[in-house]
Amino acid sequence: MGSKGEKITVVGAGTIGSLTAYTLMAKKSSSEITLVNRNEDKASVKTFDMSHTLPLIGGTSIEGGSYEKSKGSQVIIITSGVLPKLNGSRMDVLQHNLDIYRNLIPKLADLSPEAVIVTVTNPVDIMALAAAKYSGFSNRKIIGSGTLLDSMRFRSFISKAIKVPPEDVDAIIVGEHGDTMVPIWSQTKIKGVNVQKYVKDRGIYWNNEVENDIFQKTKNAGWKIREGNQHSSYAIAYSATTIAEAIIQESQEYLPISFEQSDTYGLKDLFMSLPIQLGKEGYKRVYELDFTKQELKLIDESARKLKSNIEKIKF
Repeated sequence: MGSKGEKITVVGAGTIGSLTAYTLMAKKSSSEITLVNRNEDKASVKTFDMSHTLPLIGGTSIEGGSYEKSKGSQVIIITSGVLPKLNGSRMDVLQHNLDIYRNLIPKLADLSPEAVIVTVTNPVDIMALAAAKYSGFSNRKIIGSGTLLDSMRFRSFISKAIKVPPEDVDAIIVGEHGDTMVPIWSQTKIKGVNVQKYVKDRGIYWNNEVENDIFQKTKNAGWKIREGNQHSSYAIAYSATTIAEAIIQESQEYLPISFEQSDTYGLKDLFMSLPIQLGKEGYKRVYELDFTKQELKLIDESARKLKSNIEKIKF
């Protein structure tokens, strides 16, 4: 049953936004779900179609239309933006997407001054920073979808390599949602057992080459989908839904998502992903893991790359 009196708005009625709205509705993540779009008719007809499933779902509602319909939202998920081309990168579309946010975010902030904003638009860490600048909100109320999607992919590829159900794998990716993302092998567990011990006890072939292959598959998964002339949509929609539910339901779960760094592991003045707890006011607390020296080095390198990209931007 959706949380009573809670409203989640999805901004952007493209494939990702529409699937996110549908997933929120199907999971009854909130009592009121809204899909808004620059072309309001597009959002209206899509939610008109979705609403015909409500007799079998129940416990929620869905409608679509103009940005004004987002008024009074507790969570706003922003999927609006341009997607990178087949052989491009997430950074290629940065300036175009910044232009979209510059016009869009202040409108949404005025309509829902108490909302937590979740950015999905790529490059997501920089777009979260942009949302913070353009909204005027406390940075605790700005969240990027970050590396939750990467962590889901990471767990999936590990499960296939070890031949266990993916839900038995506990593993995360942190840092940038991009080329400098960092796999945290030191904390990876299978059914609660450290992965190194698990594979050794069962005689499963495992070495650095296997780990690197899994990581490369994880990092390149989005581009693999692009090679099929499609783009990632189902998994990111589920990821965004999971984040919205964690906010609305004040989940105790720690999720690897992008938030403002304020001296965690010495990181400052940027958004990037570490495991955090969410609530109705946004970011609550970070779970500080016992990273290895090599993992900390890679996290620092990821932060430096993000800062380098940020310095080139005119917000």
